[in-house]
Amino acid sequence: MLALANQNPVLMGLEVALSNVIDGMKFNADLFIRAHGNTKVSNSTVIDNPKVNTTSGVVTGATTAEGHAFYSVPYGEAPIGELRFKAPVPRNGKGPIDGSGPDYVNCFEFPLNCTSDDKCDKYYSEDCLRLNVFVPPTIDFSSPPGEKNPVMVWLHGGGFYAGSGTLEFYDAVKISNQTNTIIVSVNYRLGPLGFLVFDENGTRLFEGNQGIKDQQLAMQWVQDNIEKFGGNKSMVTLFGQSAGAQSIMYHLMSPVSEPLFHRAIMESNPASFPYPTKEEAINTVTKGLLRALNCTGSELQCLTDAPAYMLLELHVQTLMFNENPDLFFIIEPYRPVLDGVEINEQPLKFFQSGKWQNYKEVVIGVMKDEEASVNVLLKNTILVLSMFESFLNWIVGPENGEKVVEKYSELAGNPGPGYDYTDLLAQAAADLLFVCPTRALTRDHHPLSGDACVLNPDRCGYAYHTLDIFHLFNVESVTSDVFATNDTAVAISQFSKFWSNFAYHGAPSKEPFEWPPYVSKSLNDQSINEWTNIRLEAPTTSPESDFRQELCDFWDTLGFYVNFTSADVTTEPTEDNTETTTGAASVLIANVFVLLLPFLPMLALASQDPVLMGLEVALSKVIGGVKFNTDHFIRAHGNTKISNSTVIDNPKVNTTSGVVTGATTAEGHAFYSVPYGEAPIGELRFKAPVPRNDKGPIDGSGPDYVHCFEFPLNCTSDDKCNKYYSEDCLRLNVFVPPTIDFSSPPGGKNPVMVWLHGGGFYAGSGTLEFYDAAKLSHQTNTIIVSVNYRLGPLGFLVFDENGTRLFEGNQGIKDQQLAMQWVQDNIEKFGGNKSMVTLFGQSAGAQSIMYHLMSPVSEPLFHRAIMESNPASFPYPTQEEAINTVTKGLLRALNCTGSELQCLMDAPAYMLLELHVQTLMFNENPDLFFIIEPYRPVLDGVEINEQPLDFFQSGKWQNNKEVIIGVMKDEEAFVNALLKNTILVLSMFESFLNWIVGPANGEKVIEKYSELAGNPGPGYDYTDLLAQAAADLLFVCPTRALTRFMSETSTLSKPSVYLYVDHHPLSGDACVLNPDLCGYAYHTLDIYYVFNVESVTSDVFATNDTAVASQFSKFWGNFAYYGAPSKELTEWPPYVSSMNGPSIEEWTSIRLEAPTTSTEYNFRQDLCDFWDSLDFYMNFTSIEETAKVTATSPGPTKPVVKPLTTEKATVIATDKFPMLTTAKTTNASTTTVRPTTITTGRLLATTTSKTSKVITATTTTMESSLETTTGACNTLVANYSVYIVYTIICTYLLHLLGQ
Repeated sequence: MLALANQNPVLMGLEVALSNVIDGMKFNADLFIRAHGNTKVSNSTVIDNPKVNTTSGVVTGATTAEGHAFYSVPYGEAPIGELRFKAPVPRNGKGPIDGSGPDYVNCFEFPLNCTSDDKCDKYYSEDCLRLNVFVPPTIDFSSPPGEKNPVMVWLHGGGFYAGSGTLEFYDAVKISNQTNTIIVSVNYRLGPLGFLVFDENGTRLFEGNQGIKDQQLAMQWVQDNIEKFGGNKSMVTLFGQSAGAQSIMYHLMSPVSEPLFHRAIMESNPASFPYPTKEEAINTVTKGLLRALNCTGSELQCLTDAPAYMLLELHVQTLMFNENPDLFFIIEPYRPVLDGVEINEQPLKFFQSGKWQNYKEVVIGVMKDEEASVNVLLKNTILVLSMFESFLNWIVGPENGEKVVEKYSELAGNPGPGYDYTDLLAQAAADLLFVCPTRALTRDHHPLSGDACVLNPDRCGYAYHTLDIFHLFNVESVTSDVFATNDTAVAISQFSKFWSNFAYHGAPSKEPFEWPPYVSKSLNDQSINEWTNIRLEAPTTSPESDFRQELCDFWDTLGFYVNFTSADVTTEPTEDNTETTTGAASVLIANVFVLLLPFLPMLALASQDPVLMGLEVALSKVIGGVKFNTDHFIRAHGNTKISNSTVIDNPKVNTTSGVVTGATTAEGHAFYSVPYGEAPIGELRFKAPVPRNDKGPIDGSGPDYVHCFEFPLNCTSDDKCNKYYSEDCLRLNVFVPPTIDFSSPPGGKNPVMVWLHGGGFYAGSGTLEFYDAAKLSHQTNTIIVSVNYRLGPLGFLVFDENGTRLFEGNQGIKDQQLAMQWVQDNIEKFGGNKSMVTLFGQSAGAQSIMYHLMSPVSEPLFHRAIMESNPASFPYPTQEEAINTVTKGLLRALNCTGSELQCLMDAPAYMLLELHVQTLMFNENPDLFFIIEPYRPVLDGVEINEQPLDFFQSGKWQNNKEVIIGVMKDEEAFVNALLKNTILVLSMFESFLNWIVGPANGEKVIEKYSELAGNPGPGYDYTDLLAQAAADLLFVCPTRALTRFMSETSTLSKPSVYLYVDHHPLSGDACVLNPDLCGYAYHTLDIYYVFNVESVTSDVFATNDTAVASQFSKFWGNFAYYGAPSKELTEWPPYVSSMNGPSIEEWTSIRLEAPTTSTEYNFRQDLCDFWDSLDFYMNFTSIEETAKVTATSPGPTKPVVKPLTTEKATVIATDKFPMLTTAKTTNASTTTVRPTTITTGRLLATTTSKTSKVITATTTTMESSLETTTGACNTLVANYSVYIVYTIICTYLLHLLGQ
């Protein structure tokens, strides 16, 4: 349904962006505007400036060889001050009007399509009641032209909250010339400015339908003025698309509109959408907006004082404060209301009864693939039956849903388990929202093709919602190239001809056989009636009969889109129940954001692979129209492995895995994709790794990379996926500096650095091209080893069968240990010193290193450690907790029958990873840590039996080792980027924090961080505070605690724990592809400098970038050699406590930035002292009794879980929305699920009162598979679906589903 949100064709590129976050190909809105934005004078020389005296004033236009254009002509007074939210007032002549362009004024919309304040101020204004007039060259303004040409008035789409009639895209010079008609394109107010209904003290102050009244005023302006432009005011045709077509449907019912037009063309009209009554509008959208504004005092004053941009930017929050959102409210919260004066009956009933202006000619039509967005968004996700059912049950209710599932399943021959229902969902959505309510005369079959597919590859071959606009306005291809031949045929030969014929004659064709009217006729004198429409496609149109007749007959019998409430059935206002409404909003937060959170404030954890990191940036840019292009990035950096130098030798090294051949260049030696473990397949799947036996020579000269399966898969075709991914992925790369000479055995002398990549333990790869360490090896004169390890369920699954523990978990950690053992066994042959091994890693890689610093198995395998951006607060689940959360979730997502073990063993590897989202959803009480890292190290009772921070605090870690640890200054800058066009008001800030840390702590956190902003008043944007709070909670303060524990318990003779804070922000050329992160030192940015990849733009580093990269090389190299990052302690002193005066304790870290580092003291001391006092990230469950495994026991004794005394929480549920399930195994079908009660870490508990404005929650136990299905995830389904359709925040859900 996403297409409804973006009728503005430039914004339409945002949909494409969402579908292309993997492929790295995105419609670039800014590029598009540059390509087409100045077509208003048809790129021809202005040859005259005609003047026309209108009721608004004397308007000066621009004449070219193609025709005349009059831009941004005001038809109404500025609706500001007392006129805000009111019916429009005609514009009085106030002097000359320059309509020669290019000054465009657009009404405020959501999202704002501008990237800076200057652009926003230029493009948007409340004084936006403007229209454009396009006149063909046949009109001569040398004398008064008189009335002669038909007039066509364009009403744009955009869900009544987006789009603009004066958008550059809708330049109608060509279509005016080709049709010889006058074209008028109209702006009207959007969102709350255009459709708000409001009462105060029982008095109706704002009636709603302001945007519709704007259209009516523009139509009156046409009646009053169009003759002076050569137009015939008695031959006015309204034409519009989507919400514009809905508007026309209104005008065909309205007595006010009736005399103002004479014919109508409705393109892609979602005719099923009901009009709310005014009371319904108040109880849903108005109350939601007022709560989002967080008004105090007079609500009227609050509304009239709020900046226009804020009213539109609060779109998402307004949706969230609704207790029972339905499909129509979510898609179009702002839309026409039943005012009881003009309209008092639902549209379809009104037309059915014949009360419409039934003497007018009408063209109406749909696109063949209206909902192709579904195909695009779910292109890499298998939509199985249970998920198909859940979507439909939410949309049409379970009773109708069952019938719809049955009907559409018949189309696919009632397929078995594992079938992908994506196409059926797309068709069902199109039939419900467009095709069947319309039962139209026309249908456009012409798909996207040719050059247009370059920027829209996933839409190729679809005739999708909004595509007709490109053909209608004859914009020569979305690629700024010329139309393909068939595009031209549709645009010129068909649209231009049919629409102009209709404007002139009231019929789209002179010959009825070319386009017959839509009437019923008897077929062969039998009882079968046939309804005829035309099939619009290239090279020619053709008649067709009864398009989707059977399906639309089926939908008609359901009566779903006819029996809506009318104005005579009024809705009583409900009480303003703060607790109920807050609870509803909290449900959205606690369930939508539960799954979105790792891909929202904490999204950085999910994509530590720097190429995949670009995908995060892409999601933050779906408004701005700029995206990190992964394919481009890989092309730019993917072959740096031999530093773009000529290979001058191929050294051979005899290892325990076999003889490895590498590649030598001037920068050094590289050995790629060296296997260190046997392929973990067959009986070895989910098991501890086995060392690789010598199986003959190994070609490590590249460029053959093998990656472990991850989520999401970073490939765009089967060929790429088969090339990049394999379960036989236990590989490593070895980079050797050029000082090592392989002409004789090099011996062991150089320090070794082993890189462990991040990615939330389910994404990333150590052998990724990006992590080419040739430069780092050369600059530090060290041996660099980068390691692959298994991810997701393949790397961290715990599983029991019949009481026997078959899979212990921590397989990925054991992979790392085996790689470290391989280094001990082989690195001397590469010139490395096996007694000087430093582990370094980022994010989940740093978490891994924290594990190794506790593990007795890992202890002899390394000697020093560097942890970059370590989310040290994350607790380890016990094995039982892992089973009760992620394992059971995965099994339910697989929908196994029979042996669960066999199901797991038979499932394709890619499926186990692709079911990541579904696995998350099958959890009753997901906490923050489970959502961000469902797969992570577990407390196995053997190696580790205590939570990490407790372990380090007690001094049990390997406290004889030197450690560097650090964070980025702006770890959670993704919050700023993602919410850049959304105002995060206090209530939202509260809801986030209450869900994360519980209401008791939440209240304290809100108070603490509000103090940073001086305790601001209503309307303050809390985005920056949320970003800082998230960074402090997940990274900065737990890292400080960990560093202090290590410093205080170290047994080395001299202080050897070092802390840094990286302040160096994204800047210079790198900002071109990442403008929203410009100026931030964000999570993952340090990787670029550590590995010295010369700028994310593929240009050379800026001067400051080079300086920071040099610092990393120097400090990391020094540490590998000497155990200290600098020889001079004044340059980087160890992290120890010292006294500054009698009572001030100082802890010293360094401030990493360009051009030089500097010492700083007590970074965020006050805030971290505060977090420490909450004790939030310390008291997690540990194992009290270590599990003991004996050779004779049938399996390990299960560890005992310490009971929790913290609050418990559960998803709030209703019976309305059943749970999602997903699978594509060959043996999958519905299965009974055992009742479960989940105990996990720290349940992020929530309770509420009217004053606290937080979640009301109770503890429940699932009692049956049906109750589990209905209870655990229903709200997720409802609100996931909600946000799939229409919120910027849920682009992150689309990131999950789309990838």
